Amino acid sequence: MGRLLVTAFGPFGRFKENPSQVLAREVLGNGVVVLPVSFAAADKFASRPRAGVDRVLMLGVAGRSNKLRVERIARNVISSKPDVEGVAYGPDMIDPDAPDAVAGLLFEGWNHATQSWKPSRNAGGFLCNYLYFRVATRWPDVRSGFVHVPPFSKVPLSKQVVYLERILARIQKEST
Repeated sequence: MGRLLVTAFGPFGRFKENPSQVLAREVLGNGVVVLPVSFAAADKFASRPRAGVDRVLMLGVAGRSNKLRVERIARNVISSKPDVEGVAYGPDMIDPDAPDAVAGLLFEGWNHATQSWKPSRNAGGFLCNYLYFRVATRWPDVRSGFVHVPPFSKVPLSKQVVYLERILARIQKEST
């Protein structure tokens, strides 16, 4: 069996400390890959799968969310919002030769909301969706998934730690 790789994003905009990075580090310590909120960083990361990795869980913040969102679909669309380097890739399709949407297989069958999370079919139009789409299409043999986390002002870090641990436990259980 391979291993699970977890990513999170660094600071951007009003998030001087990205909740996805804080949460991932709280649960996994230094066992998380933190990416700058940039298209170049996402493209470099998604350029090739890591040796021995058979699952990847990506985390990002959803500023208006009040619950962890298990993203079931990555859409082939990017907005005009610029990254931390001032680069914007849209509005456009991410890849005109790819389908309109792809399902990350990490959350296959996770169709019901729980106390810990709710399923979502819209990973947004910015870098979270972009990274998810790139990994899902470029790493077809890797089970990928994305979770949007809310700001700590909406769901405290202590609760999010419990919820992320539940998600990780379910991923582990389903992959054995």
